[in-house]
Amino acid sequence: MPRPTCVVSPQPSLSTKRGTTGLKNIGNTCFINSVLQVLANTTPLKQYFLSSQFKQDLNPDNPLGSGGKLALQFAQLNDILWAGDRLCYTPSDLKRLVAQKASQFNGFAQHDAQEFLSFLLDGLHEDLNRVKIKKYVEEANLDHLPDVEAARITWERYKARNDSFIVDEFQGQYRSQLLCLVCNKVSVTFDPYMYISVPIPKPKCQVSVIVFPWNGEKSPYKVTVSLPKGSGVKVLCEELFNVTDVRRPRSFEILQSKDGKCVVLDNKWKTHSYFHDDKSPIYAFEVETESSAGEEVISVYCIQRVLESRKSCFYCKKAPGEMPAYKRCTVCHVANYCNKECQAGDWPDHKKECKNLTPKVIGQPMIVSLPKSKLTYQRLDEVIESYARYSVNFFRMPPAEHHHAAGDHNLLTDSKKSKEYLFCLNPINENGSGRVNGKISRTLHCTGPIDIANHSFLAVDWKLNKEKLRISDKPLEYVEVEGEDKGNGVLTDSDTGLERCLYEFTKPEVLSKDESWYCPTCKTHREANKQMTLWSLPDTLIIQLKRFSFGGSIYRNKIDDFISFPLTGLDMNRFYAGPKLPQIPLYDLYGVVNHHGSLLGGHYTAYARCLDQYDSSVTEIGWRCMNDSRVTYIDNDSEVMNKDAYLLFYKRRKITPVQFIDKKLLSSITSESQQPSNQIESLLEEKCLKEETTSEKSGSVEMQEFNVDCKDINVDCKDINVDCKDINAVNLVASSKELPTQIKTECGVEGVATYSQSVGSKNVSIDLGFDDSSVELLDYTDIDALD
Repeated sequence: MPRPTCVVSPQPSLSTKRGTTGLKNIGNTCFINSVLQVLANTTPLKQYFLSSQFKQDLNPDNPLGSGGKLALQFAQLNDILWAGDRLCYTPSDLKRLVAQKASQFNGFAQHDAQEFLSFLLDGLHEDLNRVKIKKYVEEANLDHLPDVEAARITWERYKARNDSFIVDEFQGQYRSQLLCLVCNKVSVTFDPYMYISVPIPKPKCQVSVIVFPWNGEKSPYKVTVSLPKGSGVKVLCEELFNVTDVRRPRSFEILQSKDGKCVVLDNKWKTHSYFHDDKSPIYAFEVETESSAGEEVISVYCIQRVLESRKSCFYCKKAPGEMPAYKRCTVCHVANYCNKECQAGDWPDHKKECKNLTPKVIGQPMIVSLPKSKLTYQRLDEVIESYARYSVNFFRMPPAEHHHAAGDHNLLTDSKKSKEYLFCLNPINENGSGRVNGKISRTLHCTGPIDIANHSFLAVDWKLNKEKLRISDKPLEYVEVEGEDKGNGVLTDSDTGLERCLYEFTKPEVLSKDESWYCPTCKTHREANKQMTLWSLPDTLIIQLKRFSFGGSIYRNKIDDFISFPLTGLDMNRFYAGPKLPQIPLYDLYGVVNHHGSLLGGHYTAYARCLDQYDSSVTEIGWRCMNDSRVTYIDNDSEVMNKDAYLLFYKRRKITPVQFIDKKLLSSITSESQQPSNQIESLLEEKCLKEETTSEKSGSVEMQEFNVDCKDINVDCKDINVDCKDINAVNLVASSKELPTQIKTECGVEGVATYSQSVGSKNVSIDLGFDDSSVELLDYTDIDALD
């Protein structure tokens, strides 16, 4: 019996458009897929591999490479992604190759996309390195050379060992400057880079600080600075250097006065805790350092207290007139006794409350810093008096026989006539207690040398006596000063978040003591001012937003702040420190790698578009969202700018004569040609540029040179911001027929000149060559020089 059959219509063949092939996730490989998709949409890299030009550069014998396997595998991946005949492809072979050279990519754990990108580009570079034998290049000291010469030599030495398409397309050069804060020695080095890792600026808050000039020489003044939330004392001190006249090698010490205690702030202190948990004033004291004093400096933190006279002994209650001067408890400095017997008798009761008893705190805390050789009681007394007069009123009473004529005398003038000190100095701990390191401290002697190197805190205890000294508290006297940040002259209110990140990357910073630099002049490690700038810019610029902070060897935190960035026209000129460029370095975005979610459960996706091979301001294939195996076009380009952006890929905008050639001619050549891009450009020049005639008399090319006198001509282009008037003697070179010719005016405007002749007029047109929205055509008629 025949089996039942049915007719099944054939399945329609699956088809896809070029550039929409996805990559399958084979187990936490989204970080690989997103990077590969953006690199496949990097037009110069795509053309380099699709045209098989890379085979000329293969270096299978390079021990640092993969024997050329990685480059060949990447070329195969490009062919598949741009063939347009698959919906999805599994890049397992490429992952296996990468894992052979970098064991961290074995298995199926999640990794950082930037780490994989860096390894992949470095691997491709080694496979395509045109240098077959890397010769040893000895290090050289180039500090004595001008920057231009030092940078050129450094780059040539680097290219002598590293010369590949990857270097040509993706790498630029840093300029790193170190300035010794002691001897002002400047050291400049130049280093290559493949990408820029920029910090994400934190939200800022306003902090008011009262600054005390060194040792009370001038009145205190109040400034307000902007600090990123969560920053510590190091950042605060850097901002104070920007808004005050204090200069290194002097420094700042920061403290607070809270509940009668002297709270010293170090890098554990954070601004967010100050604003939410603590409203105590912040004081910054200008202090000496070992570098500024030339010797060891002793700094001590002081609070002011009043030792009030008591009417009777704490134990026997005898009045002062019946016994000699009272002796105070050396722990609390409040209880006073006739003698040791009274103190011993009162101790069982007094010890219960001794820790809670402290003299009355008055005035403001202070920091005294003195070179060790000048540390005497008399000098301490002078400095303390200088600080104290701004927060305490103190008057010394004249002798009784002169009281009717002299009245009250200020301590500052009267105390100079007497050797009697009106306060004593008692070592205390940070809580204000007289026990230091578990031992009862003793009052410092006012004669002979003193040693306070082991005492970080001192109490300035004023000896209150209505017959000799009057003390009263008063609000701190200071001058209001408007803080003005002198270090930021780059940013404007219209700048994007990315431009602010770039500013944070290029602004100077002071290395911490742990990162101290060995100064060749001082012959020792010194704190130094470091600044990184961009000396040269690559054609393809990769920017990493540093969203991840580290704690030890693992990620600790992710910053989810939204960072805006331009899709077109990123101006890198403000962050560029190299030689003058022929045109403003503008970049257009073509790729973004995103990291979604938390650190433990994150996922990577990508956005990419493919730019025109010859005109980077033109999009060949529009923006697509690439989520592993799924690739879809997006409706709105603004979707690309999102809070999860992690890696940004920019292409440098170039203006070349090729941009002015008829697009129909361009497409007719490129549609059938599979030649490398440099060969296509040569073909274009041959087809578009007319042959030049040769003079029989001179045997040289006959070119007509003429001057154009332009009166009151305005050139106002948005992209280049040129405003030129009275452009005289614009030198053009043209033949007698219509001919595109690259020209440059005296004011630096570049363009292409064409010449045409009609009845009664001769015309020269200069096309500045920017987008249609910003192109200005200048037509000059009746130019006799063309005859």
